[in-house]
Amino acid sequence: DVFEHVRKDEDGYKEIYRVLKPGGSFIMTVPYDHDRPDTIVRVDTSGEKDVHLLEPEYHGGGGHTLTYRKYGRDLLSLLHKTGYAVGHMSLHVPSFGITRQSVIIGTKGDFVELVDGSPEKQQQGSLGFLLPFRMFLLFKLNVLGFIHYLKALTQKVAR
Repeated sequence: DVFEHVRKDEDGYKEIYRVLKPGGSFIMTVPYDHDRPDTIVRVDTSGEKDVHLLEPEYHGGGGHTLTYRKYGRDLLSLLHKTGYAVGHMSLHVPSFGITRQSVIIGTKGDFVELVDGSPEKQQQGSLGFLLPFRMFLLFKLNVLGFIHYLKALTQKVAR
């Protein structure tokens, strides 16, 4: 949920690939449209200073974080060019409060292995593919909600 805010995102993908152990994966959710072939670049970062190509857009962390891009399918090619085996899935698990969103998986290896997360198909002792993603979302949504609540309470007390 941060790579759209990273000035030089390709450098970030390369660094993650460098530190991943063989067979290791990273999972990301970003503003992504699988039907759009090309990423919408909002800010040119080729020079030392940012050049806004479109009206600046901010979100995340209270709406103060610049958005450099909205990804299209070319993100999958960029990750593949970096060395990852790449997978994309549209995830929708309403029973766990996960609304439809694109999930992109990059693996340092020859393939991306996805397993069916349904309980009847789990091997004994297997946590399934979705558990880490669910835990990430639970933590992220609860922490951001708590921070928002704390800021609102602090402002209220300050008045």
